[in-house]
Amino acid sequence: MATYTTTGITLKQHALGEYDKILVLFTREHGLKRVVAKGARRAKSKLGGKSEPLYKATWFLATGKNMDVVSQCETDHAHRALRADLDRLLHGMYLAELIEAFLEEGEAHPELFDLFAASLLALEVAESPELVTAWFELTFLHGLGYELELSACVQCGAALGTEGCGFSGEGGGALCDGCYAVAGGMRLHAKGLTLLQRLAAVELGELLGHTLQPGLLAHGRSALKAALTTRTERPLRSLDLLARS
Repeated sequence: MATYTTTGITLKQHALGEYDKILVLFTREHGLKRVVAKGARRAKSKLGGKSEPLYKATWFLATGKNMDVVSQCETDHAHRALRADLDRLLHGMYLAELIEAFLEEGEAHPELFDLFAASLLALEVAESPELVTAWFELTFLHGLGYELELSACVQCGAALGTEGCGFSGEGGGALCDGCYAVAGGMRLHAKGLTLLQRLAAVELGELLGHTLQPGLLAHGRSALKAALTTRTERPLRSLDLLARS
């Protein structure tokens, strides 16, 4: 069998037979891939821990008839700090779920891979994991081509009110009062709009030492969730887990 090497992060795993696993990898070179890790469920398997979600590694794969097979992997980053903190782990798993929900198998997205990898590192050390997640949600949408209009009304181009505005996840951005009255959507207060505008303008590293009032962050993220959930055909289960944490 032909072999090749790729850099990838495990998004999820499934049992296969008595001893094997199917891994869903997000690879930099090949996008989403489902691969077989033979023997990974055995107690002494070298692939056991390395097949856990959010594990970043260099994967040596052999081409197979239906799915490629893991022959070896070398650790790049195990993200142990995420596994030691349930809240940070849940945020990381949510990012992984977004990746799988939106991307098609076999399509390379190196810029989104780098975004995901950097965000997992940031989640390990950030004062506010939720702020990192909000930044990822917005930047991920933009990377997919769904850039939100946050400076003027997305429907008519009119200026936004100083006291807040409407927001349409389906429409892709802010609404002036007139369009909001017709189209509906959610109400986004002025501080929530400012938060989204600032998130769109900053680099990830600028957020690591910052925290925000939980209510404000939740309000801003409600708009991002609306934009994300209208563009995926399945529910994002990790959102429910994050809401309970």
